[in-house]
Amino acid sequence: MVLPHMIPLIAVLLSQAPATWPEIDKLVAQQQLEAAAKAVEVRLAAAKKGTDDAELARTLLKRTQLRIGLGGYETAVKELKAEAWPKTLLPRSAVQLYYASALIRYVNAYSWEIRQRERVDAKGDVDLKAWTADQIWAEAQKAYEEVWKQREELGAKPLGALAEYLVPNDYPKGVRDTLRDALTYLRADAMENTTSWSPEHHNELYRLDFKALVKGDPAASAKVNLADAAVHPIVRSGAMYDDLEAWHTKAGRREAALNARMERLAALRNPFTAEDERAALVADLESRLGPTKDLAWSAAARGLLAEWVREAGDVARARTIALEGAKAFPGTYGGMRCDHVVKSIEAPDYLLQGMESDGPGRRSLELSARNLKTVYFRAWQVDMEQTLQRSEYSLLPQDEEVRRLIAGKAPLVKWAVNLPPTPDYKSHRTSVIPPLKGPGLYVIAASAREDFVDQSNRMVAQVLLVTRLVMTVRQQYVDGVVDVLVVDGNTGEPVPGAEVELWAFEYGKPRTRVETLKTDAKGGVKFQPKGRQGKNHFVTAKSGADWAVERQGLYFSVPSKSEVNAAMIYTDRSVYRPQQKVLWKAIAYYASADRTAFKSVPNADVTVNLMDANHQLVESKKLKTNAFGSVAGEFTIPTGRLLGGWSITVRGSSAYLRVEEYKRPTFEVSFKDTGAAFKLNAPVTLKGEARYYFGLPVTAGQVKWRVMRTPQYPWWWWEWGWSPPPARSQVVAAGTSKLQADGSFEVGFKPEV
Repeated sequence: MVLPHMIPLIAVLLSQAPATWPEIDKLVAQQQLEAAAKAVEVRLAAAKKGTDDAELARTLLKRTQLRIGLGGYETAVKELKAEAWPKTLLPRSAVQLYYASALIRYVNAYSWEIRQRERVDAKGDVDLKAWTADQIWAEAQKAYEEVWKQREELGAKPLGALAEYLVPNDYPKGVRDTLRDALTYLRADAMENTTSWSPEHHNELYRLDFKALVKGDPAASAKVNLADAAVHPIVRSGAMYDDLEAWHTKAGRREAALNARMERLAALRNPFTAEDERAALVADLESRLGPTKDLAWSAAARGLLAEWVREAGDVARARTIALEGAKAFPGTYGGMRCDHVVKSIEAPDYLLQGMESDGPGRRSLELSARNLKTVYFRAWQVDMEQTLQRSEYSLLPQDEEVRRLIAGKAPLVKWAVNLPPTPDYKSHRTSVIPPLKGPGLYVIAASAREDFVDQSNRMVAQVLLVTRLVMTVRQQYVDGVVDVLVVDGNTGEPVPGAEVELWAFEYGKPRTRVETLKTDAKGGVKFQPKGRQGKNHFVTAKSGADWAVERQGLYFSVPSKSEVNAAMIYTDRSVYRPQQKVLWKAIAYYASADRTAFKSVPNADVTVNLMDANHQLVESKKLKTNAFGSVAGEFTIPTGRLLGGWSITVRGSSAYLRVEEYKRPTFEVSFKDTGAAFKLNAPVTLKGEARYYFGLPVTAGQVKWRVMRTPQYPWWWWEWGWSPPPARSQVVAAGTSKLQADGSFEVGFKPEV
């Protein structure tokens, strides 16, 4: 049977004529990717024999896209690299750009798997499936570098020249019109992708000259080797932006030059996050607005600046900046961006949060609001008994359940809260006292509209339990007994005679009351765990009309009834070499099932095992403990076994040790005390010496050294309860020094701020 949609393809195959591009596009639209790929292979074979580089580029890219779509990413990219590429500028540039982009998409899509690979040093080509992430990124940059060498010629070509291969952008005319723009932004974006950075690139951002990166210097940037992986990616991307901005400025393309500057500053915001660094970026962008205020694209710059200023916290100033851009160039991309910033700043907004339970007449709710004069409230009382017996997962009503509870019911009380003006366009907090006189469970809804219509409005709800009761629930670790204490929240005095209820619940089933106790004169009760294992529980308390609910669930586990017979094991040290002796001691002990009684075990037979790194038995000894329950002995570490983590086991307990091979050093290296105080940003020279242990100097060789810096925090950080950030060490200098005839050497470096 022949399906109707296969007839065009069959006709093409029977005629042996290559399918036309519309026919191939139709197959792709019908998701017949394999058939489309085979049709492209026919065109590719013909293109290789001809001289039409445009057709060759198109077939190469189309085949790669289809093969990637069919799941053969590595094969598709490998085949693209292996083919003979077009020789003319535009088709070859299209293939090179697509190849680089495909590599980057590949490493991003399969990053987890790729980063598990280890680099393989082999002669000849290495399969893409074996490439590491660093190799893939380097190959992508190599492809970009080849196109970069042709940027002068590409600068004369409009972006539409590659429309057959690449999707053109929708920037306004005069902003990103040339292929040189596309090349620069594509390569810079790849360079700024921090997943391609090495740990050194992340670690040494502080070494970069931030002010120079912001300012830019085309003359200095022209000397930067973009293909050198040792040069920081941010420095290389800055050099590309310098190149593009200077090129546009020289030709009088002011909007394109302004956009290059904007992209440069935006690229610096990602790695440089300090407040003063962000402020410097804002200042530089703002300094560009005056000379370019006659350009429509300056509105886009104002929109970007407004977003940065808003992010820094000065919302009112951000609004002023955006208003200027929106008024200067309405209807343009930049004007619309500015208008969006203005409207988002002026938009009314509020958040409601509150206590889960609180006493009557308390400030139980809090509003965080801006650009609003009034927020309206309504409250409904909910039956507590019915609420507790529900089968929903949440103990108290939430979300859609709240809507169902209050649907069609008249509110018990209505009120409104007038809010103070917010001329800074920031959210300000206002405490709210609900006018709820009696105790009980209430659903409180807030609305920005008085009619509570769910249109052009924000409505939120909060559940509040108004009560004078405060309940604390503690579960004992050893026996699982639950202690409950109920006090009066106003006075702190115990509440005797309160009904404390233990409820059980299972998912999808109504909750059930399993036990009710009354508090004693001290306001306390105890619930025993017996017979209640394997189910979730919670506790409520009631005194008159007042309720208290502990929303934290309780779980009664089965206490361990097994006794413990184990041992404490000690070794004379933690690291050994093969053929060395391990001196050990063990104390056998017994622990009761409730872990309340411990005692040593005298005159007991014990087996002591030495286990290697593969957890294979090396040696075993059967001994008897003395009157104090202890036993001691030694093992000799044999040769020929796997090095690493070994262990000694006794009565199910283990002590861990390391077995390592090392060569005892024959000399020592030390630094001499110079007696001088060193300063930051000033050269430092340290003097050291290397001497054999028998006293003579080491007279030949090199000293490899590195300088680490580690943050030190004063003792009062911990005294005041502060948690300092982790003290991560950082390499700030490294090098080699030559040993002198007397064994001395020098280390010189500059401790930078």
